Amino acid sequence: PEAKIFGPDFIANLEIGYRTGKLDEQLLQLRKYFDDEHKNHRSLLALLWKPVLFSVAALVAGIVVVFWTVPALEQLYGSFGRKIVLPWSTRALIAVSAFGRSTTGIVILALVLLSIAGASIAYASSERLRRRVHTWMLSVPGVKSLVITSSLARAFRTMALVIQAGMTTPEAIRLGASAATNLRVRELLHLAADECVDHGRLLGEVLKNTRIIPPHALAILKAADQTGTHDTMLARLAESMFSDSEYYRQRFQDLIDPVSTAVFGGLAALIALALYAPLFSIFEVLSKK
Repeated sequence: PEAKIFGPDFIANLEIGYRTGKLDEQLLQLRKYFDDEHKNHRSLLALLWKPVLFSVAALVAGIVVVFWTVPALEQLYGSFGRKIVLPWSTRALIAVSAFGRSTTGIVILALVLLSIAGASIAYASSERLRRRVHTWMLSVPGVKSLVITSSLARAFRTMALVIQAGMTTPEAIRLGASAATNLRVRELLHLAADECVDHGRLLGEVLKNTRIIPPHALAILKAADQTGTHDTMLARLAESMFSDSEYYRQRFQDLIDPVSTAVFGGLAALIALALYAPLFSIFEVLSKK
């Protein structure tokens, strides 16, 4: 049960420390690792908080508009009869509000919310579904680079520690795979470990067949195969991958922030314009009286 709390990478490091008698060094390595993980989690939260906050605010504002604001203004506009002409945007918003307040609209909204909750529960409980989602993430431009660099950084770091502890290359790949966060990356690394056992190939060769290793990393792994310095090269690759993942995360955030602001801001402006555009006609009618 403790493995679910601490994670396989943490347990693998402790096992290496016990096998080699260097538990103090492994604990220092874990300290540095968790410091880096803390920074990554903070960056991830910074990446997601604005879209999530905007989505929640949009949902609350939409409920208020549909159930309270639009009905009140609809009564005001209706009191003037045909003296004012409602623009198409206002008529469309009134129609949407009427549908949302109807029994059908409420049922559809409830079904959508239940579907989202059910999908979240299914994702958390089904490894097959998570693997499909993780595989799909590797096909999305921008997200692919972030996912691969983040997963490989953890995998390479664990491989370096395992090889430094004197364990075999297949064991290193398997333990490194357990540290990868993406299930598809983890699966490909396990296949590489099996290939390494079956055919006795070098680390760089079997990892090349996964087709997820960047070219510069393959060049470094090839040099490690020739010089036998896998632990040193993998440790340097892990540091490089962590830096790359931080770079891609920052690029992704630089893209998400303006896009989310423009989308939600534009939507709010359209709704406000649709709600209050008829007021100009009302002022004109009142000025004539």
